Amino acid sequence: MELKQIPIEKVLASFTQPREHFDKEKIEELASSILSNGLINPISVREYKGGRYMIVAGERRWRACKIAGIKKIDAFIKTYKNDFKWMVESLAENWQREDLSSTERENYVNNCWITGIKFKEIETYKELAKEIGTSEYNISNLIRVREIRKKEAIPGNVPTRTIRDVGALETEDRKKVLKQVGEGKINSDKVVDYARIIKKSTPEVKKALLNEEISVEQAQDLGKINSPKAREQALKEVKQHRKIADIVPKQMKNASPELSEAVKNKFNSAQRVIFTNLHEARVALIKADKNLKQANLMLTQLMQKQFEYGLTDKVLSITTAQMKQIADCISNFNIQVERYDKLKDLFIDRVENKIEK
Repeated sequence: MELKQIPIEKVLASFTQPREHFDKEKIEELASSILSNGLINPISVREYKGGRYMIVAGERRWRACKIAGIKKIDAFIKTYKNDFKWMVESLAENWQREDLSSTERENYVNNCWITGIKFKEIETYKELAKEIGTSEYNISNLIRVREIRKKEAIPGNVPTRTIRDVGALETEDRKKVLKQVGEGKINSDKVVDYARIIKKSTPEVKKALLNEEISVEQAQDLGKINSPKAREQALKEVKQHRKIADIVPKQMKNASPELSEAVKNKFNSAQRVIFTNLHEARVALIKADKNLKQANLMLTQLMQKQFEYGLTDKVLSITTAQMKQIADCISNFNIQVERYDKLKDLFIDRVENKIEK
């Protein structure tokens, strides 16, 4: 191993550098430090084609020196038996750093494994673990996860640990969970609990959870219901509630709110008395200042009135859904009385127009 100064333009970044992302701000800080104190630790390189050198360790320092405008850099020039040997040294140099992401470790260990087999330097995970300075368990996990990621096209923003945490799920279930993690819909820290709930849930509840029709908390609550018939009914109500609630933010964004076609059709098929009683219940609910106990009482009273008018089960279920929508409006989106009056007036006008026609 020889220490010498090399023109910085003759140094190349490693084609197989473990680190895939560099923090620009931290490198600029390092550049300022090098300008003040010089380069304390030389980089390590190996000879490459055309009188150039490739970095084995110290790419951050090299990048900082370039920013600092340094023309020559101190470097240890090393020789290696084959590509596997210098790849292992480069990985070992980065292994203990906290800012090397799990995905970067995963990718590089896989490259080392393939290269080691190619040059017949290793035959087992245990041998690769010894070369790097880690456990056989770590190596086997990283390579297995890498195979799953490639086969199932899992995005790079999904951590290695997360893929491992859902490894016991069926393939299609795992794909759906990891897709939601990649889209930011599930926190990777919660994946263990999410996977456990999926394995314990009935097929119907699991399907609703994976299709994002219910939340994890709702799936847990449904799991506490022992009666299959009662659980099925509860699941229907939970799914209906969630879907109705999703309509509210869209209504609130518009100065002149437009109801969806599905909701309009439900309104048009109901009798006039529903809307009169529903309007009264809405006003009372708002005056109740988010008192959910009072809301339940009003819902009961409204349903009793509907029975008196001989309404069908279909109409009754429509009204129940609307009352759930009201509860969501009040508790989740804080609709004020003035805002409610605008929605109510537009709503009543549409209903009356349809009835007259």
